[in-house]
Amino acid sequence: MNTQTETVTLEALEQTVIGRLQKETCADIIDVPVIEALTKTLDIVTHHLKRRDDDLFRASNM
Repeated sequence: MNTQTETVTLEALEQTVIGRLQKETCADIIDVPVIEALTKTLDIVTHHLKRRDDDLFRASNM
């Protein structure tokens, strides 16, 4: 997988998780374990996106 494909995939996953979190928080019954799992997933995806941005920034300064 190349860098651009990986970034697009991570961004799509991030948007999907955000959408699911919004749906879960609007539900009549809040499922805390689901929200915790989605939040953890979002944290991981965000971390990888930040690392990718940092790598691209360093590469552009070479």
